[in-house]
Amino acid sequence: MTLDQKIQVWMVIGTWFAGLGTCAAVIVALYLSRRIEKVRLKVYAGLRVILGDGTPRQTHLSIGVTNLGERPVTINTVGWAIR
Repeated sequence: MTLDQKIQVWMVIGTWFAGLGTCAAVIVALYLSRRIEKVRLKVYAGLRVILGDGTPRQTHLSIGVTNLGERPVTINTVGWAIR
């Protein structure tokens, strides 16, 4: 095998490694972008009894939302249905 043929073989091998590296980078980038995209919220609602100093007992509706993900979330409306 001549020097020119050896150089051509190594060029082909380098091209294959570059292609595999590019594919791996694309797969990792897509995985990371899909993972961050998820919106994770913890929502709870319930009746709370408020006892004050001399005031009558009051029952209030309490709704709480906690963002568990990395993506910012804005809550526009809150609905309630009784079935």
